[in-house]
Amino acid sequence: MVAVSLVGVMIAVVLDLYCIHYCLDDLNRREIVIGGDRRWWTAVIVLGGPLGQAAYWLYGRGEY
Repeated sequence: MVAVSLVGVMIAVVLDLYCIHYCLDDLNRREIVIGGDRRWWTAVIVLGGPLGQAAYWLYGRGEY
């Protein structure tokens, strides 16, 4: 039971790190970011967890 829980936690951490990397890469490539400041969005993505990443995808992405 403990091994199954440990595997589940490891999968969740890896997925979260992948999503953080993907969001930060997208943030870096965009010319226009809604809300202005990239430092603010970086903090939201990294510290906000899945909700911060979803907020960036829904509200922060501008045009390429």
